[in-house]
Amino acid sequence: MEKSTILIIGGSGFIGSYIAKSLINKDYSVIATYRTKPQPVEMVDGVVYREKFNLEPELIGNIQTVIFAPRPDDPATVVEAFNCFNRLPKLEKIIYLSTFGLYPDSLEKQTESAEVVLISEYQKNKYAEEISFTEFSQKQNVKLCIARISNPYGDVQDKQLIGKILKQFEYEKEDFKLNGDGSQLKDFIFIEDTAELISFLVEYRQETAYEIFNICSSEGHSVNEVISVLENLLGKKLVFKQTALPEGEKINSIGDNTKIITASKYHIRYTLTDGLKKTLEKYAQNS
Repeated sequence: MEKSTILIIGGSGFIGSYIAKSLINKDYSVIATYRTKPQPVEMVDGVVYREKFNLEPELIGNIQTVIFAPRPDDPATVVEAFNCFNRLPKLEKIIYLSTFGLYPDSLEKQTESAEVVLISEYQKNKYAEEISFTEFSQKQNVKLCIARISNPYGDVQDKQLIGKILKQFEYEKEDFKLNGDGSQLKDFIFIEDTAELISFLVEYRQETAYEIFNICSSEGHSVNEVISVLENLLGKKLVFKQTALPEGEKINSIGDNTKIITASKYHIRYTLTDGLKKTLEKYAQNS
């Protein structure tokens, strides 16, 4: 039986491109939209790429699942996305990629039922989008699956903490700053594990109209530990200036991945050290 087509909004980005590759490896047809055209080396073989929401009628007839992956920096993108979704005759499920940063600052592992605590504009915007997608899915009678992702890393496209640290090892900028004393604990998950868990959600038989899954490793590692592992692997010290944590920034953030692991029976493949080794290999290949 032919598998359905998956539409990934933001499918050329850091997370989206790895999800696309995972789904292609599972024999899905994948359409990926982009705002900035990816370089040929960034494209995944077998994926159909289209700018923004310019989808020909013949492409949309078999799309049953949409994955929404852009950052929440352009409200117009959500409006355009909803207009696009209304054109999909077979749409059954939307997978919205959210952030684990919505949960409280805590040393306890946070489950999907944890309260939402919003501090940064990014967190507020992501939660506002969750609400918008919930209202849209209810109105259109399609299922919504929210994936709250914690600190993915593993590629040169990563613009978050580990990506910034790796670029500092490469360029050694004198004004590079790290917030806090490095003792704060984060739940880092390697990008390939992230993509496999999200691609599982495409296949997941969701019985309810609305469901949330944490996409995380369930392991807390300090920023100092990340730096130490990279220093040992690279044989050099990180050059940086230490600054105070910004007011209101969440310090400790660790997830509970029991729900997604139980449903998928997937085993997290990469420890922090193994993931950082693989990341360095990718940086070397890119260079």
